[in-house]
Amino acid sequence: MATRDTDDITELRTFVTIVRAKSLSAAAREMGLALSVVSKRLAALERRTQTRLITRSTRRLALTEEGLDLYEIAQRILAEVDWAEAVLASGQVEPQGLLRVSAPVAFGRAYVSPVCQDLVRAHPKISIDFRLTDRLVDLIEEGVDVAVRIAPPKGSQLTIRELIDDYRIVVGAPGYLERRGMPKSPADLVNHDRVHYRGVGTHWRLVGPGGKRVEVRAASEWGAHR
Repeated sequence: MATRDTDDITELRTFVTIVRAKSLSAAAREMGLALSVVSKRLAALERRTQTRLITRSTRRLALTEEGLDLYEIAQRILAEVDWAEAVLASGQVEPQGLLRVSAPVAFGRAYVSPVCQDLVRAHPKISIDFRLTDRLVDLIEEGVDVAVRIAPPKGSQLTIRELIDDYRIVVGAPGYLERRGMPKSPADLVNHDRVHYRGVGTHWRLVGPGGKRVEVRAASEWGAHR
């Protein structure tokens, strides 16, 4: 049994054929159908849209204003349907359209930008809106298709795939360490000025050479102990 969507496309295709053939009987002959079938499809379309699309007389058909609007729209819809069916039949789908990509500034320039360039070269019908920012981007709100992030957002329902392992190290400028002293243990960091990358949170989870893990409260307090 035909689905409602299939019936909709069939009625639109019949309507377009009637307009082009300029009569129901000519459309019936072109489609290889009985005149009664073509007439019923047109009637069903008008009933569903609650609009008179064609005025009929014994000699000619004329599109109403609403019918003309639908005819123009229906042609585009059917062209898209025909294209989609042809693509599926051939088994080839050429990627195309706009892809919005977000990535951190430094990582994006070094690693994501070359990938985007290769993608556009491989698929010329794709265009990329490449956004470099270190702030946390709301993918839904800002219409971003794919984002590269240092860590997955908490509670996210987005599809996430791990690309690489990421780690950071704790460093200090020679002049600063000479003035303030070298920390002897992770706990000593609490008494030092701390500047960290935005988004890593207020706790540093450190791993020592032997694999020992320790957590240090490290809210950014730059300048607090000058």
